[in-house]
Amino acid sequence: MPRLLGRVFTLFSLLAALLLLAGCSSGESLKAAEAGVAHFRALTAAKQFDAIYAEASDEFKQATTAADLGKLLTMFDQKLGPLKSTEPNGWRVNHTPTTTTVYYGLKSQFERGAGTETFVFFIRDGKAVLGGYNIQSNALLMN
Repeated sequence: MPRLLGRVFTLFSLLAALLLLAGCSSGESLKAAEAGVAHFRALTAAKQFDAIYAEASDEFKQATTAADLGKLLTMFDQKLGPLKSTEPNGWRVNHTPTTTTVYYGLKSQFERGAGTETFVFFIRDGKAVLGGYNIQSNALLMN
């Protein structure tokens, strides 16, 4: 019986260590995603839409063209205006053996309306690479 308890203790110790490592990794991935959002904001404010596209993941580039992204982000800017404030609206980190993906949500207030944004980042070499962007806002339909 003591041998069985020893094995159970070892198993729980290994499980706890793995959870701690995953937690640390998730924290680093979340920080990378937050830096990715800040970088996206800086490029968007400077209207450097081609740079956003150039730095985005291949998966992102398969979903749209640089020209279409530029038109879309220009339309968002025209209808919503400059960003005024944001607050977190949830996040999730998915780890697989080959990829870490961060889904990062924000409730955002723009000059002419509110919206809910979702960013998808792939963490590659510790850096957030844009994999997807979505915004939902009634102001996009009404302005």
